[in-house]
Amino acid sequence: MTNSIRPVETERGRTRGSGSLAVLTLAVMITASACGSGTSHVDLSGAHTGVRHSYSVFFNLASGRASKIQTVVQDGPSLQTALEQAVDSSLSRVATGARVDKVTVFSGLRCTAQHLSSPCAAVTYAVLGPGTAPLYSGQQGYAVYQEGTWLVSKSTVCAFLTLLYKAQARAGSPPGC
Repeated sequence: MTNSIRPVETERGRTRGSGSLAVLTLAVMITASACGSGTSHVDLSGAHTGVRHSYSVFFNLASGRASKIQTVVQDGPSLQTALEQAVDSSLSRVATGARVDKVTVFSGLRCTAQHLSSPCAAVTYAVLGPGTAPLYSGQQGYAVYQEGTWLVSKSTVCAFLTLLYKAQARAGSPPGC
């Protein structure tokens, strides 16, 4: 048994199906090209390198440089106060970077479902301490591609900053989250 599309006979002896299929195929092609995947101008081959860089800079809280950390974070300026508080925290002084274990790039609905811009990436990482010893392994986060740069997603940053807040017995959420 084959799974082919066969023309359907109409009342006037004309066939229907192959023309409909051609119209349907054309409509799908036009729609796909109009909508696009959101990644046609993105060099995804550098995704792992870009994500690894941004995660390493962000999780190097021991550097004490909130202004540099802000540059690798989605919506970084809105988190400036929270980032300054984080680098001043005695708990964060042991975080010296991140090891990115896996990056899976998505676009479209898979990003929107996570409230992220497209393209985005799911990231598995470990927060590193002194001597590159893992402090937290197997962590899940996200990155977004904006203006030619992979950034640590705001949701990932806020989740981490919230952990710091709770560890310091602070009430509420970090500013900007």
